Amino acid sequence: MKRPSARHNVTRIIPSCRTIVVMAIVTISILNFVWITLDRMSTSFSLDFADTFYLQSASKRIHKLPLLNQSFVPLNRSEMTVTNLFDGKYVGVMDDNGYAKLMQGVLHFAIIGFAKTGTSTLMKLLASSDELFVPEFESCKIPGELNYFLYDMSGFNESEGLNQRRGLKCPNLIENIGLMTPMYPHTNFIIGLRHPIKWFESFYNFRANNSNGNYPAAETKIGSGGIAAVVTDRAQFHIKLAALGKTPMLEDEKKLFSNDIISYVKPSQSKIFLYDVDQLRATNTSSFRTDLENFLELDNPLSEPAHFIPGKNRTGKLLLQVTKLKIDICEDRYNELRKVLLDHGTRAQKWIRTYFLESEDVTVPDRANFERILEKWTVDPCSVGDYEGRRSAIAKHKTMKELGLN
Repeated sequence: MKRPSARHNVTRIIPSCRTIVVMAIVTISILNFVWITLDRMSTSFSLDFADTFYLQSASKRIHKLPLLNQSFVPLNRSEMTVTNLFDGKYVGVMDDNGYAKLMQGVLHFAIIGFAKTGTSTLMKLLASSDELFVPEFESCKIPGELNYFLYDMSGFNESEGLNQRRGLKCPNLIENIGLMTPMYPHTNFIIGLRHPIKWFESFYNFRANNSNGNYPAAETKIGSGGIAAVVTDRAQFHIKLAALGKTPMLEDEKKLFSNDIISYVKPSQSKIFLYDVDQLRATNTSSFRTDLENFLELDNPLSEPAHFIPGKNRTGKLLLQVTKLKIDICEDRYNELRKVLLDHGTRAQKWIRTYFLESEDVTVPDRANFERILEKWTVDPCSVGDYEGRRSAIAKHKTMKELGLN
């Protein structure tokens, strides 16, 4: 009887190894699923086990930075799960009695939106103050991961020793306000607004400029989309503001919303500084800056803002492509688009002026001027030849002329 060769034996072994690898992967996946399921269901996980597991994975990201609220917060036994520890809700090492500090003092303030309302200019302005720590870039993370991101940031921990108030800029955080307020209950918010028609034009042109030369037509942007999409529904600024829970939500108030707004509302302790971008662009911003200084409790005055224009610098063939993509929203083909945006603006300005500004938690610079600006949201700027604050449309026409495309 012929004995199998060594090569034949090796060939027989190889499939077995592959099988073992596959079985191992499947086993790990099953165990991981069971782990997550048990953790979410369990109310009896050992604090020591959960705490140890957490610290082994994240100890390098935890610092003994003093928080705004120095008191410890007792954890219910049912909250002592690995999931609760990992989701960013708690910061710091638990003490012997099972107490943990909430991360409510990690961040003093945040510029959270809306996009294309001068948030980059404001970020640069605040970063220039010696009394503040503000990174000069967008610090965009989901709320549950934001604290780790901040603690790992250069200069963040040192800011406490310098007695600086800590802040950041991320316009997309307004879209996650329902998660932001419970996790950062004492963080104050700076929020910018803009006439919805001008806002859409600027936002669309910004995205078109940053594209690779292909971008969906503006006419297709009527309606809803993702939290980062340029769509008309995002011009319903009052929906996101209402989610902060600063108004009583009476029946007459609810009529200004197209959706079941109550499901969005998450009452918060945060103070709000609300402005319109026209106030930031004004020839004289002294009143704006004084109100902002008071809101941030600064001892020294802020400098005059230097307007910053974000976006990629396009040249050559790509400049031609993105310029053709950009829109002048006053063209007739955008009539329906403007009609939808004007309706959103009319509702938003009425709710803001009638209800939101009445909250003692809301500060606006020069309220009388602010309200005059918001009243203009009921008027289509194209119907009155209003090009103020429409830099991207003006730039489009200028570039088209320079390229000989007019």
